[in-house]
Amino acid sequence: MDTIPDCYNAFDESLSANSCSLNDKYRFNCISEKKCPLLTMVNNNVKQCIGGEDEPDSDGQITDIQKLPFSALCDGRRDIFSSPDETDETHCEQWPCVNQYTECNDIWQCPKGIDEINCPSKFHCPTDHHPCVFSKNQTIGCLHLNRTGDGIVDCLGATDERPFCRLFYPTDKLRRYRCWNDTSCVFYPFRCRECNKLDGIDELCQQNHDKIPDMLQYFHDMLDIYLITRLPFSLESSRPFPLKQSLPLVNKLIQYQMKEIEESKGENELDMQQVWLCNRGILIYVGQNESEQCLCPPSYYGDRCQYQNQRVSLTLRLRNENLEKINVIAIIVTLVDDTDFIHSYEQFTYISVRDCNTKFNTYLLYQDRPKNMTKNYTIHIDAYDKTDLLYLTSWKLPVRFPFMPVNRESALLVIPALHNCYRTCNSKYHEQKRNSNIESCRCKSNHSRLISINQDQCNCSPDSICVGLVNNRSICLCPLTKASPRCFLNSICQVNVCLNQGVCVPENDRISLTNFTCICQDAFTGQRCEENDAKIDISFSDVSIPQSLLVHFITVHKYDARTQNPMPTRATMFKRIDFDQDTVTFYMSLPFHLVFAQIQTKFYLIVVQSNYTRSANISTEVARSQHCPHIRELFDQQILDYPILHRVKYYHLPCMQDSHLFCFHDNESFMCLCTEKRHANCFHFDFNMTYNCMGWNDCQNEGQCFQDHPTCPTKTMCVCRECFYGTKCHFNTKQFGLSLDAMLGYQIRPRLPITRQSINEESNEGTQIINLAEQFGINFIYALSPGRYLFEKDLTTLKRKFDQIFQFYFLLKSKRNNFFNVLRR
Repeated sequence: MDTIPDCYNAFDESLSANSCSLNDKYRFNCISEKKCPLLTMVNNNVKQCIGGEDEPDSDGQITDIQKLPFSALCDGRRDIFSSPDETDETHCEQWPCVNQYTECNDIWQCPKGIDEINCPSKFHCPTDHHPCVFSKNQTIGCLHLNRTGDGIVDCLGATDERPFCRLFYPTDKLRRYRCWNDTSCVFYPFRCRECNKLDGIDELCQQNHDKIPDMLQYFHDMLDIYLITRLPFSLESSRPFPLKQSLPLVNKLIQYQMKEIEESKGENELDMQQVWLCNRGILIYVGQNESEQCLCPPSYYGDRCQYQNQRVSLTLRLRNENLEKINVIAIIVTLVDDTDFIHSYEQFTYISVRDCNTKFNTYLLYQDRPKNMTKNYTIHIDAYDKTDLLYLTSWKLPVRFPFMPVNRESALLVIPALHNCYRTCNSKYHEQKRNSNIESCRCKSNHSRLISINQDQCNCSPDSICVGLVNNRSICLCPLTKASPRCFLNSICQVNVCLNQGVCVPENDRISLTNFTCICQDAFTGQRCEENDAKIDISFSDVSIPQSLLVHFITVHKYDARTQNPMPTRATMFKRIDFDQDTVTFYMSLPFHLVFAQIQTKFYLIVVQSNYTRSANISTEVARSQHCPHIRELFDQQILDYPILHRVKYYHLPCMQDSHLFCFHDNESFMCLCTEKRHANCFHFDFNMTYNCMGWNDCQNEGQCFQDHPTCPTKTMCVCRECFYGTKCHFNTKQFGLSLDAMLGYQIRPRLPITRQSINEESNEGTQIINLAEQFGINFIYALSPGRYLFEKDLTTLKRKFDQIFQFYFLLKSKRNNFFNVLRR
């Protein structure tokens, strides 16, 4: 009951009416009929319910403002039909018709076409004029704005009276050419066939007119089909900030000689009979007689690849808990029976920064055809560190239904950060390894696997390791510098082709000996790590320096015909700020156009760039002037009480009323920028995002988890709630107390002598030394004269009070910037 027939005559899909009886919480309950399709079949552009309630947006109607771009509001096209009194086209009195999405796009969207006045044009019309094809001389001239929309047709096609055809043909967006001295509206290419030639006007039916591209484009722009497009968020109307950006010197690429493969340019083409001769295989010609033979894939066999092999189809997805960027894992998959005999194996390389979302598909074949049904089979998966050739960990997956000719298995495997050698070593396994003189079950104290190799049995290269035998052939694990099944060939990474200390990883040598991947160090990117990541230095001006900073990188996507409405995407990074820092630096390898800094619930716009510049060095600041206020600071209570669909129509007003406003937000749906022409330019922003590292949150005590990449992270960080601390928020500060000395001790810089500490710390440490000396002196006086001891003790108590005042003064001095900033605010 998932629309995919699995049984004969699709019997499993004929019982869809009984799908609701499963009581499955992962099914959608149709209202129009008794049917419960899977949730994965909802909003997939295919109606499963008769009433279509599983596809609410399939007819172009949108029920939620979260799916409607800001540019689609008050554009003359109704998109939201949730209520007749409140749609995206109601209450548009405060919405400027001429804005960044309607101005100068060659389409009349405002009365009299004022959104296309004084725009750059190839017709070179004067101020406040529109292009016009006059009926008398049938040439393009210019018509004043006052003569448009006055009910009198002055131009051919009534291009100056466009509301007429829109009113009579609201749904037919092609009928926008009005015949001369007539009420008929036709599609421009059909004008000569459907329009009557009145007053001697031939409607530009002479062929030479159609050869003028400017005139064709002029009439083509009348069509309302372009109004269907919902324009995505754009930054072209925003002023860039900061104005100065610098580019680092790009390292000169080292040229590498790659083998050129000459492609055969023969014109011999296979006919259809030859194409299907080998079924799923590849047809080859052998010998001088060019006899036809077939190369079959592992899943098929036979002289024409006409038979399917009994096999195990395995799909693996891996995740590495060790988030070090330079991490190369070799995965060896073997199919083993209950006598620990290896039937077949596959080997591939996993790079976490590249393959974190990759699904590895492989086939494992049985040695015998047909397979031995009396045996049980298991899939063994071993992981090795390919850089050092050290064993990491293993998994076992049982083949659960051995009676089936094809078994499909899948697993999500987590490579632990702390490795344990827990592979089971039974007597049969030891016996097989003893016969082949291979030990693969003994572990060192550091949990790395130790393998001893007998070269008589294993013929791998000396700098590789042998991990098993299959069909009397060695299973060799090659280092990064070697290739081929026995690791005797030098790989492309024999000489490191990666720059800036990047690590070269060769691709599968069965596919190519020249392809490779570079794993770059932090702050570098590119095919060979030749480019720097974008560097953003953030300072703080007239804003208190926080203990931590949340930074949101927004990527703006251009219009795509497939997605129709590409929403901006977001990547969030987090950093703690040390007590002695006044700037913080972020490195970003992904393209971005906007950067927002978030301090608690306050947002600051710190970077705006309409065109992304790779490897740029950006210096910006968090300042009050860049603060994005909440709308409750900008609107009165009446507007704030409006529902979001009504309230958003007023979002242009703050930009018009305050020329110094850069941005604002509603903490509900939209983050808005003010354009240079003082219009609001908004996009959807998730203010309630759950920071849980994409479901892999290992922070304790409800701590938030941040990662440096949305899909393939190399670093994670926990942000703890109040009263919790530690890398995983696993410590609690409950019932803790801090003395004045402890607070001042926070200012001590580690691994620095006293002479290099700040003057505050030098004074504080000097005070502590004097106090120790005085305590020693008082004890000595007590031994000589008890009366004088009481007098000296009173003086010491008074002096300690002054010492505390002295220490408190230096505490305030050490925090004077933050302290006085708070007072000023």
